[in-house]
Amino acid sequence: VDDMDMLGFGLNAGVLTSARSTRRGFACSRWRMDYSLESKERLDVLFGEEGQGEVTAKYKFGLKVSGDKSKEVFQTIFGEFKKNAKFPGFRKGQVPPFMKPKIVSFALEEVLADSLTYAIETSNLKKCEGQAFVPEYDPKVNDMRKDFKPGEDLSFSVEIACVEDTSAPSSAEETSEAEAASEN
Repeated sequence: VDDMDMLGFGLNAGVLTSARSTRRGFACSRWRMDYSLESKERLDVLFGEEGQGEVTAKYKFGLKVSGDKSKEVFQTIFGEFKKNAKFPGFRKGQVPPFMKPKIVSFALEEVLADSLTYAIETSNLKKCEGQAFVPEYDPKVNDMRKDFKPGEDLSFSVEIACVEDTSAPSSAEETSEAEAASEN
């Protein structure tokens, strides 16, 4: 598995869950400063027909992540890891030097996952689930790991299957949306 091996580093799952839930609380408005959707291209339709409801298609997104965001993600993960770190020969809360590259790698994977979520949500799409719909990153995640440094901007592209509603909204939906907008 080349892409997105979240727990493949032998890290404590409790630490990772805790760090992940901390960052997942950011709202989309927060993302706008940190992630940039450089391009979006619909490659081909996999299932469904245009205008007939939901269509599953493969999309290619070009994304850029700010250096500030990558540094923030790294610091959050490192801080959470330090809180729970227990390694033989090291004081509680001290992270051994050999673990830092693994934490940097996990920070990269978090940045990639968050930026992909940002691209899908801002494009009004839904991510497909299942093994057949694994994102394909360019450059490959393993290649990005070699060059990734928290605090530096990161640009990449990703292809993933998404679901899009291509049917025209009904008049009832348009009315309820207009009413909701006027109430605000």
